[in-house]
Amino acid sequence: MLNRSFYQINDFDAMYDHMNDGLSFVEGQEISNTVLTFAIKQGNVLAFQYFYKRFYMKLLVQLKLLSNNHHLAEDLCQETFVRLWENKQHLDPERSLTAYVRKIAHNLLVDMVRKQTLQKVYDHQYQIAKPSIDSVSIQMDRKEFQVHLEQALQLLPKEKQKIYRLSREELLSYKEIAKLENTTPKAIERHIARTNSFLKKYLAEHLDVVYCLLLCLFY
Repeated sequence: MLNRSFYQINDFDAMYDHMNDGLSFVEGQEISNTVLTFAIKQGNVLAFQYFYKRFYMKLLVQLKLLSNNHHLAEDLCQETFVRLWENKQHLDPERSLTAYVRKIAHNLLVDMVRKQTLQKVYDHQYQIAKPSIDSVSIQMDRKEFQVHLEQALQLLPKEKQKIYRLSREELLSYKEIAKLENTTPKAIERHIARTNSFLKKYLAEHLDVVYCLLLCLFY
């Protein structure tokens, strides 16, 4: 279990009146990614609360489906928003905020899976049993995962590689990529979907189940 709670950052309820830029963040109001990210970057607590309320449940459901543990998913989700707030000065308003947050959650989940698996291996180090998801996953660290992912990407046409990297590595939105590629966001979405389908199939043949699940959720 993680040691920190989301509410240990600050007493957010006591800070609702803190507005330093005059923006209004109310339920149901649509705020652009650029404006919202910039406001959070500047330390606007209401902007942070607005994003938290809109995205928390979506992220929690994703983490719960993958971990199959509601309490662990809650801890990871809260820690993700803690990290977002603590590192808000590094935010880029021109990049997708939700993609950035998913990346944080992805890294936390991978680390958590590794720690839990290590503990299980240590607890049963004198037992000889058939390979399980846990014992196999401990053999696959993040570096090896990235090696296999890169190998799979190299099998794709250059243009598909470029679009994928812009989305997953540069964290650009479909709309932003579409502008760069002189096409439509829907076309970019189809490109990414086909690329993801190929990557999942390739990695399913080369990686253990845990990492394939991580790929399916976050890639």
